[in-house]
Amino acid sequence: MEAPKEELTRGTTLADRYEIIEELGRGGMGRVYRVEDLKLKQEIALKLIKPEIVLDKKTIERFRNELKTARMISQKNVCRMFDIGEVEGTHFITMEYIRGEDLKSLIRKMGHLSAGQAISIVKQVCEGLTEAHKMGVVHRDLKPQNIMVDREGYARIMDFGIARSLESKGITVAGMIIGTPEYMSPEQAEAKDVDHRSDIYSLGVILYEMVTGQLPFEGDTPLSIAMKHKSEEFKAPRILNPLIPEDLNDLIIKCLEKEKENRYKSVEDLHRDLDSIEKKIPLTQRVIPKRKPLTSKEITVKFNLRKVFISAFIVIILIVIAGYFLLRPGRVDTIIQIGTTKQISYETGLELDPNVSPNGKMVVLATGPLGRTHLMVRQVVGGRTLEITEDFPGNQRWPQLSPDGTQLAFYSDGSIYIVPALGGIPKRIIEKKSNSSAYSPAWSPDGKKIAYVQNDSINTFHLDSGESEKIIDAKEAHCLSWSPDGSKIAYVLGNLAFVFSEFDIPEALYPVIGNKAPSSIHIVSLSNKNSVQVTNYEHLNVSPVWTPDGKHILFISDGGGARDIYVVTLRSSGKPKTPPIRLTTGLDAHTISISKDGQKLAYSVLDYTSNVWSIEIPKKGAASVSKAQPVTMGNQIVEAMDISHDSQWLAYDSNLRGSMNIYKMPAAGGEAVQLTSHPKDDFIPCWSPDGERIVFHSFRQGNRDIYCMTKNGESVQALTDYPSHERSPDWSSDGSKVIFFSDKTGRNEVYVISSDETGWGEPQQLTFEGGTFPKWSPVGNSIAYISEDSLKIISYDDGKTRTLVRAQDIINFPSPKFCAWSLDGKIIYYIAQDRHSNVSIWAVPASGGEPELKIIFDDPFQRLGLFNFSTDGQRIYFSLRMNESNVWIMDLVL
Repeated sequence: MEAPKEELTRGTTLADRYEIIEELGRGGMGRVYRVEDLKLKQEIALKLIKPEIVLDKKTIERFRNELKTARMISQKNVCRMFDIGEVEGTHFITMEYIRGEDLKSLIRKMGHLSAGQAISIVKQVCEGLTEAHKMGVVHRDLKPQNIMVDREGYARIMDFGIARSLESKGITVAGMIIGTPEYMSPEQAEAKDVDHRSDIYSLGVILYEMVTGQLPFEGDTPLSIAMKHKSEEFKAPRILNPLIPEDLNDLIIKCLEKEKENRYKSVEDLHRDLDSIEKKIPLTQRVIPKRKPLTSKEITVKFNLRKVFISAFIVIILIVIAGYFLLRPGRVDTIIQIGTTKQISYETGLELDPNVSPNGKMVVLATGPLGRTHLMVRQVVGGRTLEITEDFPGNQRWPQLSPDGTQLAFYSDGSIYIVPALGGIPKRIIEKKSNSSAYSPAWSPDGKKIAYVQNDSINTFHLDSGESEKIIDAKEAHCLSWSPDGSKIAYVLGNLAFVFSEFDIPEALYPVIGNKAPSSIHIVSLSNKNSVQVTNYEHLNVSPVWTPDGKHILFISDGGGARDIYVVTLRSSGKPKTPPIRLTTGLDAHTISISKDGQKLAYSVLDYTSNVWSIEIPKKGAASVSKAQPVTMGNQIVEAMDISHDSQWLAYDSNLRGSMNIYKMPAAGGEAVQLTSHPKDDFIPCWSPDGERIVFHSFRQGNRDIYCMTKNGESVQALTDYPSHERSPDWSSDGSKVIFFSDKTGRNEVYVISSDETGWGEPQQLTFEGGTFPKWSPVGNSIAYISEDSLKIISYDDGKTRTLVRAQDIINFPSPKFCAWSLDGKIIYYIAQDRHSNVSIWAVPASGGEPELKIIFDDPFQRLGLFNFSTDGQRIYFSLRMNESNVWIMDLVL
């Protein structure tokens, strides 16, 4: 007789029914796999039970009885259990497959969760437990590892019935702990009878860990930890995290009462108190799942007979229509399938630009903080990493291995270099020219040329002759990819700041990556230099790579919400033959690369959040950003903010509801009010001097344009309508004019648009030697702006310009990037960046004088968001950002 299996391999089939797709994880009971149920034609999860756990028939029978009860729980926050099976001595459990991340991994990644995030998840767990407890089912092993959270914010409880199936007298069976000591109630630790209040205790431990990042009790052995739950006291959560609301602190303490009679009587009571606490939290700090899926039970309840007949008729019509399109001649099938995925990097911080070797065995990537990244090589199968440019000065990005895998091209500080693939002395081949960086290198298939971007054009460099050839003008191009036959180059237009930061490439303008803005993919023919557009400009579309046959392009797009991998089939001309098809769901990828044979795809996953913080301006000396205090909280991205002239209201942009929209909230704290809700993104709000209007820029017409609305989000009006990009508006001191910068001449310049009783006029150009991020003095007609890394002032009255801080002073004073006036117009504050990408805020008299350092961004975990801030003269408001990026490898079946 065949020995019971403890491990399964991809592609094998268990019980002639379950085809193994990939291993999801492993635990005390055994390994868990994602499988396809060949009978039902759907993906499920399969838990392979260790042989030593099911040695006797009584244990197996307990499993069956408990799972029979557990699978009757039909609630959207509970993972459905299907069955326990056995084939040739191998026992397994089948259950619903949930795409997401377990709560323990989420806590490790974030350190701790905000109160809003924690409450949102625990409320959902309460809803699942309510249904289970009504049926007399107690989980007994609640822990973050048993709670899955998907990318829409929905939480699911796993493994109902399993702990009860293993339970026997005492807390061990066959050497195993029943329950997990860190989350075990005192009565469990003493092997006493447990009821639903034991789950409430465990949930209190989970909530404690979520908001503090620590467990209430730790120890050297499982038994010592279990006993601490019975006899020792823990630190109140607010001692570890003072930002926790006091009501939430008290709620956690009540859940963790030693005597179960003193805890919440039911999870319904706990849910009710959580709901009350959540309502007191500012709207911006709350987390609302993006969608609400219905269970089969809920769907059945919501349909009546009439709706069923109507729906059936609609379904028949849709089937007929679908049949026509599916069966008609000329249909193109998607020949690309996703196989096993595997994470190959785990370090905290950023790991970017993965480039998989031609043979698919190694991945080169950039790692480190923005502005100080270096290159390393990782083996796909694991093992020691190899540093490539650790001792090379500067910042390295975008590594690209040659077709034979022997050389590596990369970008560094405005130039392109090549270096032996396993390390050596880098050689510069393409230099920075006239303050224009050369970046985004891509090898030709024969390894004799490198395509790159410089001076708003795509060029090719011949390695033999050292000569460059211009291919096509392409403003804000990046992510070049050469077709396998060498006849075409795919590239991206727009949103350079999604891939690169200003720390990497000055042309990117922003100090962050992952910028939210649309972009499109194009293909240029090298024979006739004609370009065709492959994707729309409605969404982010980046990182195109070719399949080996040259008939398809894989790329990343957020057209479906999250940043996923899509494929588009091409005609011989490069034009799309079919609409793009999404291959993944909820990936949140940043960039991708593909091996020469198309069997391996490397990708980086980029997660980031940013919120508004504020800090008091020191009267003397400089303050560390570590003294800043949060103004908004939650799982959102805030890029820009503006404090009203009376210091009462803060306006800011946020993607809290999906798209970037404009919000306002009391500066002293309180509930936020959403002002815009357009599906296209709105950015960078600015208050009028009287506080009655707000200007902002938006992508509502396909590119950035300036808009104006009332303080309540009404009477939205477009002030510009041009094919160029107009952005970062600000008001004149009397509220009759709006300034902004635009690239309509091919270079960013400052413009002004005036209003009168008839409306808004046409924009007038103010600067002619470059200008960005203009700010009008609250007093008079002076306008501060940034030009060539210098802080300048131009008079609206006579057009005369003077420089306050020069770029050549960078050794003593870092380069200015963004500015804001004091309310009395006497001081200009500005964000600056030095040669080592360190960021700070300075103050300089508007009349001229020595700049004074005010704020130092010296905390590596408190990184500035955009080069944007606002001040009322007492405090400075800015966004701080948390970045995390890791690299994965994916098998492709072509």
